[in-house]
Amino acid sequence: MAGLPYKCKCGQKYWIDLPKKLMFEEAGFGSEVVKIGGQIDDQERRAGEIEVVKEFAERIGAKFVDARVNRVIHCECGKDFDTLAFVHEKE
Repeated sequence: MAGLPYKCKCGQKYWIDLPKKLMFEEAGFGSEVVKIGGQIDDQERRAGEIEVVKEFAERIGAKFVDARVNRVIHCECGKDFDTLAFVHEKE
């Protein structure tokens, strides 16, 4: 199942649909890899995988976030979280 779990310090759970195209762009991959990521994203959407992820999030009590629409989560507690922050984390 596609998606990235995130739990805010306040306890609110999120399930983030993070498109591969967006991840690859942010990570600095070349245009061919980004293009392939977009094709995979399109296949997943056509197959209904996004709806499955939304239903899963609802069942576990998490808020569904589509990173295409909302790259930054604004939690009700006031904390903000960039859905692509992990791409920039240093080892």
